[in-house]
Amino acid sequence: MGEQQNYVQVLIETLQRQAETLADILKITKEQGKIADAPDFDEVMLEDSLNRKEILIARLNELDDGFTSVYGRVRKEVKEHPETYREELKQMQSLIKQCTDLGVEIKVAEERNREKLVRCFSDKHKQYSTQKTAATVASHYHQTMNYAKVADSLFVDKKN
Repeated sequence: MGEQQNYVQVLIETLQRQAETLADILKITKEQGKIADAPDFDEVMLEDSLNRKEILIARLNELDDGFTSVYGRVRKEVKEHPETYREELKQMQSLIKQCTDLGVEIKVAEERNREKLVRCFSDKHKQYSTQKTAATVASHYHQTMNYAKVADSLFVDKKN
């Protein structure tokens, strides 16, 4: 039973690491919300936070795979002798609840951020379109003015 006890401890440690990783993801998600709220939206900062978050999500997936693998080894023992692992099971249930709560909080924050970012990107697109239109108008103006100078000089040449 000592080996099984070690596996149960590994499960608890894995759940603790998952909770820590989810807390880090939530922190980054909140940072992304602040980035989206900033009057001078910084795409570089957003990309950096997305990269950091991607790494944490990969770590979370690895932890989840490891948990599933170890749980497969001890499932039968724990189900047959729940009284032996009563305290560990309570601790795991508490950690699972904590992870679930963090996951829900992340999901809510992500939805808020999505709405903010859609607005930011829409504003950036409008700003880009306005700049592009202004550049096009300026280009046409310069072309027209350059043509007008050529026409004036032709007119002057014909007069002489």
